[in-house]
Amino acid sequence: MEWKENYLENIEFYFRIKNSSTHCVDFEAYELYHYDDGNGRALKFQYYDGGDYKYTSDADKCEPYIKGFIKWDGCSEVNFAQNIHSCGGRWALVRLGELFENIFKEAQPMIDSSGDYL
Repeated sequence: MEWKENYLENIEFYFRIKNSSTHCVDFEAYELYHYDDGNGRALKFQYYDGGDYKYTSDADKCEPYIKGFIKWDGCSEVNFAQNIHSCGGRWALVRLGELFENIFKEAQPMIDSSGDYL
């Protein structure tokens, strides 16, 4: 299955989601950083390359901020990055609620028999 991509530029996150079965979806979310190198979007993914931070348009080069799955009955599992550091005040953490709202919104039509659980 192919990933369905979603850029949430207003909260500086990108997430992708795909069916792992007819009753479950997998998701990954990545933080976006302002880095305009004149190539593609001005928001890029950041990764650590042996002593220095680099920026890329390729999420596959980076570690997800969060990843997990959502099942038909609303049961879900979320794995957070090892350390989540917040320097953006309240907004930096509150935006996680909006991220999860968007992930569940995308998941619902992709899962059979989700009913009222999602």
